[in-house]
Amino acid sequence: MHVDIEVETLRRLDASFAAARESAKGKPIYGVSTGLGPMLESFLDEESSRDLQYNLLRSHAAGLGAPLSAELSRAAMLARLQSLLRNRSAVRGELASHLAALLNADIAPYMPRKGGVGASGDLVQLAHLGLLVIGEGPCWFCGVKTRTREALDATGLSPLLLQFRDGLALVNGLSASVAMAAFVCADARVLFDLALALSCLIAEVLDANPQAYAERLHASKRHRSQHEVAGWMRAHLADARFGDALRAGLRLQAPYSVRCAPQILGPMFEALSLADRTTQDELNSASDNPIFDPATGEALHGGNFHGEALSFSMDALKIAIVKCSLLMERQLDLLLNDAANRTLPPFVNLGRVGVDLGLQGAQFTATSTAAENQTLGFPMSLHSISCNKGNQDVVSMSSKAAWLTMATIDNAFDIAAILTVALSQSVEATGAYDRLSSSSREIISRVRNMAPVFHGDVYFAERLFGLGKALRKGLASTPLPARSDQTRAEISASADRNEARSRGFAMRRAALQN
Repeated sequence: MHVDIEVETLRRLDASFAAARESAKGKPIYGVSTGLGPMLESFLDEESSRDLQYNLLRSHAAGLGAPLSAELSRAAMLARLQSLLRNRSAVRGELASHLAALLNADIAPYMPRKGGVGASGDLVQLAHLGLLVIGEGPCWFCGVKTRTREALDATGLSPLLLQFRDGLALVNGLSASVAMAAFVCADARVLFDLALALSCLIAEVLDANPQAYAERLHASKRHRSQHEVAGWMRAHLADARFGDALRAGLRLQAPYSVRCAPQILGPMFEALSLADRTTQDELNSASDNPIFDPATGEALHGGNFHGEALSFSMDALKIAIVKCSLLMERQLDLLLNDAANRTLPPFVNLGRVGVDLGLQGAQFTATSTAAENQTLGFPMSLHSISCNKGNQDVVSMSSKAAWLTMATIDNAFDIAAILTVALSQSVEATGAYDRLSSSSREIISRVRNMAPVFHGDVYFAERLFGLGKALRKGLASTPLPARSDQTRAEISASADRNEARSRGFAMRRAALQN
């Protein structure tokens, strides 16, 4: 990904910067003529103000734990650039050009994931971005951890000299949170597509009653997303061949994990749509404090760095993802429990019952992973803890909310990989391949190229791992149309991630030139 900024955009930034500097003369401007946070009443001269910009970055680069990936860190830097280009932060065009140059040289900040409470933005994570700008600390260079000075020397770039409020403008926003949220939305859409496709496939394998997805049935409910999911399932199953659904037993009314898929996945899609809209709105906002009027240079003091909207939407999506993982775990249990499905051998064992064990061991992994997701599901936005001498007395925890949502998605894809293998084995056990819909046959064929059917017990953890990676790239070709309120992903330079995200939910690079 190459980032270009229009000359006119840079000119507007410079004009606003000059207006803000002129307007600030003789006035109290937070972080320029005053100290920060509880030290607001400390008034600064120009030299002290410049020192403050550097001290802010060095003191707050206090993150701990494993780093965000180079890809995520690049996304956070791109998001910060996007915010600055809204022209409400009183920064020079030189700062914006410097960030673009770093991106184009494949240099990204080395951001430990622990830090920041999503109130004055992602102060701790973004302070590590600030260190990169001034040429200090480690960085990612072409995906490898490197000393920043070495990366700059190798690319012919130099550290930027900070002016006015550059240090504060780099850290006082939600750019790390929104970058993670964009990745979450993209991966959650792939997961949703997959869960919908697997829900169709289990209905076919068990020859369930397709009336559960009928338009006339769902017309009695007013939930739009339920209608959409049922419609997508009907489209997926259009050429499937079901048996006599009016016979008694499982075919008349399958367990809830099969016949209630539209009612369960509908709310997930609703939460996903909310998260996408909120992420897109945040991405295209100026996240900073104060906010400057670009025409007059007037500083408007407030709280546009607060991440409550983002945190809330991530929590809502996380709960939906946890419920999706529980749905898939229950679908797996139904396939493995011969007493419940009355169709398949126990544990979908295609070998010698009593000697071979089928998917019994894999179920333990799925169950424990679903339980872990239940624990992770508690809303992070409710963990507001006052800090900063009571100045930040209600915080959002937005970066934590996004990070934990990513963790639940990882777990959900692990469960999905086990369910997908179970469904492939079940198709073999029932001889159902020829009566599957064309969409399901395509999925099964692609799955079997990576995880072939086995009849005796085999070591297949590596197959599950490889299949899980493929699922994250969008293995399921479900007939979901693009929605007008979704955007194309341009947040990542990685071809693999771009392929997975090409269906929507992330950043529009064109917005950088607005």
